[in-house]
Amino acid sequence: VSASKAQLDNVERHLRKFRKEYSHIHEWFVKADSEIRKIENKQISKNTKEEIDWIRTTRNDIKKLENNFETLKNLERTIQKEVNRPLTNIHERIMELKRQIEQLDRRLKDRSEIIEVMTSLFF
Repeated sequence: VSASKAQLDNVERHLRKFRKEYSHIHEWFVKADSEIRKIENKQISKNTKEEIDWIRTTRNDIKKLENNFETLKNLERTIQKEVNRPLTNIHERIMELKRQIEQLDRRLKDRSEIIEVMTSLFF
């Protein structure tokens, strides 16, 4: 019984770590997504340098998120070993969040290219 209790405690501890890491990435994504939506819904301003800087910083942040995704994958593997079965729900959550981040990166890249074209034409 004590071995099962210890195993359950380990699973619970790793699930809490997973939720914390997942929430960190997801909250960052929601904030960045909200910001890019505001930018996409307005015309290109004359202060394009500020917008380009924000896009560049955000895209760099996306690259840094790779470490966070690696942590999520490691936690997924650890939890699966502890429960001795695949956990498709956890894997699907990771993949969906990764897809959303990749889509955000494409939108940022597209916006950056639009700004470059518009500034070369009009400014």
